[in-house]
Amino acid sequence: MPSLLPIVLVALAAARAVVPTSENELEPPLAGWHGGPVKYLLTADEEREVRALTDDKSRREFILRFWSRRDPTAGTPENELRDEFWQRVAQANRLFVETTKQGWKTDRGQIYILLGAPDEQDLDPVQKEGHGQIRWIYRSAPTRDSGPNEIIAFREDASGEFRLSTNPRDYSLVSDFVTRSSLALGTAATQAEARIRTPGMSSTQIANELTALGQDAREDDLVAALVATAPAPDGPRFEDVFHFLRARDGSTFVAITLAIPPAPEPAGGGTAAVLPMARLERLEPPAAVFDFIYRDPFVQVGSAIFQAGAPMPPGRYRAFVGVLDRRTGTVSSRRAEIEVPAFPETTLALSSLILSVGPGGSAPPEAARDGLPFIIAGQLAVPRIPPVLHNGEEFSLHYQVYGAGLDVGGRSHLAVEYRFLQYDRDQAVPLGEPIAVGPLHEQALGWSFPLIGWPSARFRLEVTVVDRVTTRAASAALEFSVAD
Repeated sequence: MPSLLPIVLVALAAARAVVPTSENELEPPLAGWHGGPVKYLLTADEEREVRALTDDKSRREFILRFWSRRDPTAGTPENELRDEFWQRVAQANRLFVETTKQGWKTDRGQIYILLGAPDEQDLDPVQKEGHGQIRWIYRSAPTRDSGPNEIIAFREDASGEFRLSTNPRDYSLVSDFVTRSSLALGTAATQAEARIRTPGMSSTQIANELTALGQDAREDDLVAALVATAPAPDGPRFEDVFHFLRARDGSTFVAITLAIPPAPEPAGGGTAAVLPMARLERLEPPAAVFDFIYRDPFVQVGSAIFQAGAPMPPGRYRAFVGVLDRRTGTVSSRRAEIEVPAFPETTLALSSLILSVGPGGSAPPEAARDGLPFIIAGQLAVPRIPPVLHNGEEFSLHYQVYGAGLDVGGRSHLAVEYRFLQYDRDQAVPLGEPIAVGPLHEQALGWSFPLIGWPSARFRLEVTVVDRVTTRAASAALEFSVAD
């Protein structure tokens, strides 16, 4: 079950409903105030303090201080956060009436009050288990720590109430077949904060104790500076790679991985000495901007590997990727136009081929819930950056197949052919015969073998998958090198 984070009421789209109400109609008597809806906001210290109060005068003074600390526009008559909070409580009481319990006391009510209305809602009224399921999707990060594309899933219990789901599969962003094959591709919520902004969207920024939560209010400006600043020749070195996979909503999941050698050392105050960033600007309608700020390395494998991603509509994008050295103020950056591919359900297609660091090992059971990046068929798949191997290392490959036909028993039948080629100058020359594998019945695939006796050279791997049910075929390729 995802933890309920301390509330941060973030930018709210103008389309989200505002229901006028008076907080006096909703607040319990002073002695029980801390047990009402505000309990979702109270810190542990505040709860201890208010419980110790013995008279209404002290309680009124505490309540005044409580809301004043959370006023985003101190010195004005209005307290926008307080008003928004009570409007959400009233709306929760109106929306969630499936039982006799007040709406604000339900799991959906609590999430609605803390995070606001979701950007999207998936409703499956009758699951195989016999009860309905609802998934709320927040496209923009609803809190600082949650990341973009946050999923909150609810399942209906015997009483008819929808409760927070503890099933990790309910939190998958990827397409439905992935659930059946136990593949979970997270959004790297703990590695990066991504904000999705639509030009022209009106919103009200309401922040709750940003300093206490460790929010760096200048990071949005840093991403803008990445776009506007010419790269410094002496800036931090890095390499990056883009991978494309199909998201559950039918869009394309774009994963951006950065490697920074050597591993960055902590700067003062425990903050990383480098700050990787990325921006993708869509070059065709509907316009959109995707910003990524990478907070912590995902893993250390010689270099520090940072990773983030988000579902995006297919099309042409202008990509900016860069690294700021906090100690010197220098920026290294790269920019290019990229094509984000589409993965139609009616066409056999392959995701990007992911050359990873070793077979990876089994992912922990909580990986699907916690949003760890690149959990494929229960295996960790950390991209190898740069794509250079040495003899004695493991060649490890992960990818997905989309649009495969199913037989009458609901299984796919895939035949896979792997062909290696070696470059002689610019000419790719086939090495031996192709390697045939299959039939395979999963659509999340991996392949690994020890690299022994390979010459130092540049190589190309071509993968062709044939669907034996529909006879359709799809191919993808990657390039790598073997070094002494």
